[in-house]
Amino acid sequence: MDQIYQYIQQLFMRPDGTYNFFGKIVLSLIAIVVARIAIRVLEYITERLIRNHEEASDYRSVTASKLISNVLRSLVYFFLALRILEIFGVNTAKIIATAGIGGIAIGFGAQSIVKDFISGLALLLENQYQVGDYVVINGHEGCVSEVGLRLTTIIDYDGTTHFISNGEINQVSNLSKNPHRIDVKLYAPVDTDLKDIEELVDQVGSQMKADHEDIADKPYIAAMAPVGSYGMNIRIFAHSSTDNYFSYEKELYRRLIEGAKEKQIALTPNYKLGEREGEDHGQI
Repeated sequence: MDQIYQYIQQLFMRPDGTYNFFGKIVLSLIAIVVARIAIRVLEYITERLIRNHEEASDYRSVTASKLISNVLRSLVYFFLALRILEIFGVNTAKIIATAGIGGIAIGFGAQSIVKDFISGLALLLENQYQVGDYVVINGHEGCVSEVGLRLTTIIDYDGTTHFISNGEINQVSNLSKNPHRIDVKLYAPVDTDLKDIEELVDQVGSQMKADHEDIADKPYIAAMAPVGSYGMNIRIFAHSSTDNYFSYEKELYRRLIEGAKEKQIALTPNYKLGEREGEDHGQI
């Protein structure tokens, strides 16, 4: 054993007890292996912590996990590079001092980018909005097409794409957080049997809810208001858990009108203020 130890010592070390070139190579390789193991362990711990906080399939978890892992990996590689330089006899104190001065200069020039990244991480973790949500951000209204760490991309109703820096976002209105209200307004003449209207709404509402799983509640009559002596305005509500409420309003209106024609119920679009002068119009 002593002979083996002496052989290894002669192979990797000089007579004065310092490492020779091959010894430094071996130490550097060992440092690299340890660093790689440390990175794997840190990535595993980070992923577990984040996924315990968020659902595993949530894109926010994946993005946040990748961001933190990249930061940790960069730190580990930075200290690994310093250690390897020290092994080869380089004075790293001067490098750290130079890097500190350069970092300050770069930091002043990259403040906005850093602000965007930090704001992007906060948006992801706070779940203010996700891809597919219909939002109003800094006055721009549209559907979120991409949420990055630096930029949020939304597409408005006419197809215009807006790129918004996360650091500049100061007001967010998420129209997709809660169920959307489906709102249909109709008018019925004074001689219309209200029971027939209630039965029609109940029948059409049941069909709509059965055909669309994302309709949270069956359409129902929410309000009635008289329109002078001519009839009344009727307001029908329902709620959708998705952004399809625009199309559901059209579909509900179409089904009600078609059903009213079949049952010979006089339903038309509701009258608005000013369409019949001198009458008290029921605005609902």
